[in-house]
Amino acid sequence: QEDRGALIPLTELLARSRPAVQDTITPHGKRDHEQLLRNEAVTFGLFLAERGGSRMVGELGDALLAGKPPEPFFAQEKRLPHSMDEMERVWRDWLKERSR
Repeated sequence: QEDRGALIPLTELLARSRPAVQDTITPHGKRDHEQLLRNEAVTFGLFLAERGGSRMVGELGDALLAGKPPEPFFAQEKRLPHSMDEMERVWRDWLKERSR
C-alpha cells in the first residue's frame, strides 16, 4: 500500500499525459512510480467523473493529449476548483474521505 505522502502532485500527474514529457525515477523506483501514476490517474478520473460526469473526464483527456495545460480547463468548469493548488487540496481531501 502506498504512503499518502508519496502521492504524485497533480501538476506532474497531468503533465505526464502530454506528449514529450520524460519519465522520472522516484525513491520508490521507476516501476513503483509508473504503478502509482496509473493508480492516481484512475482515481483522479473517478474524482472528475463524480463532479462532472464522463464528459468532463473525456474533455480533460482530449485537452491534455493535445498538449494543452490543465489550468484553462479547470478554470472553465464551475464544479471544479480553478487553481492547481486548490484542485490538489480538494482531490486529496476526496481521497482521504474514500479511504475511511
